[in-house]
Amino acid sequence: MNYDYERIFDKFHPVIRGTLMGPIKYQELTMMVDTGFEGYVLIPSRLYEKLGFRKYEHSALEFPIIETVNGMIMKMRSAPAKLCIGKLHIDIDVWTMPECNEILLGLKVLDELKVKLNGPEKVLEILNSKTKR
Repeated sequence: MNYDYERIFDKFHPVIRGTLMGPIKYQELTMMVDTGFEGYVLIPSRLYEKLGFRKYEHSALEFPIIETVNGMIMKMRSAPAKLCIGKLHIDIDVWTMPECNEILLGLKVLDELKVKLNGPEKVLEILNSKTKR
């Protein structure tokens, strides 16, 4: 599977498209690949609510705590979900936080994929999956 980089915030970024399966609804997403994000998928809180994750989220004691790029410590809301990328189906935790406006795909998803980034041609290629669940 090949994905052309997309212009996000006036720069080209590698992206992966997939379907996020919520407990009530599902949503096709274009996710910006972020190797600095250690989770699975981060989505805006309004989308988290729309897909019904709030009702099925983990206990507040299990919410991940992260340090943002600008040094702020934040507690994230999280819920179990399924992410479908082509024929690959991955059990994930979807995260959100207040004022989140981005959709990010993090290292925990990348750990499941063999990915080739071709910067000069601005193409991300998924060569195969490491595991299938």
